[in-house]
Amino acid sequence: MDDDWFDDSENLYPEGMEGPTVRTPSVDVPTASEDVFQRSAIARLFVLHVFVWNAVILFLSLGVMLIYFRNDWETGRRLLAAGVILAAYGIYRWPRDGDEPASPGDDGSNAGSAGDDSTADGSADASVTVDSAEARADDATIEH
Repeated sequence: MDDDWFDDSENLYPEGMEGPTVRTPSVDVPTASEDVFQRSAIARLFVLHVFVWNAVILFLSLGVMLIYFRNDWETGRRLLAAGVILAAYGIYRWPRDGDEPASPGDDGSNAGSAGDDSTADGSADASVTVDSAEARADDATIEH
């Protein structure tokens, strides 16, 4: 019995025997021609918050550790103050409901038509709908 085929690391199967084959599909991955963060206000805001909140965690935790373990109140207090200031800045820059960062070429107008009472997520705003209905009713009474 000849077991030389087993010692060859490149060929795991004996001569004349083919092993299983896998055809790997080819995928076209588009490359970004521009920097994504220059085009999107949301992406810039996301990256800003990543850096700010990572710095907040670093400063606050390092300040507490310096105070507790090394009894270094001067440096620890400064790091805590920097962490609190950065946290306040992060909260200030946090997007609020209804705040949408302006995208390039956006003139600030709503994407819907003038009679559209829906918000950006597709749900109807009840206060706008009621106000619009009352305004239409007032207009109808004035015309008659």
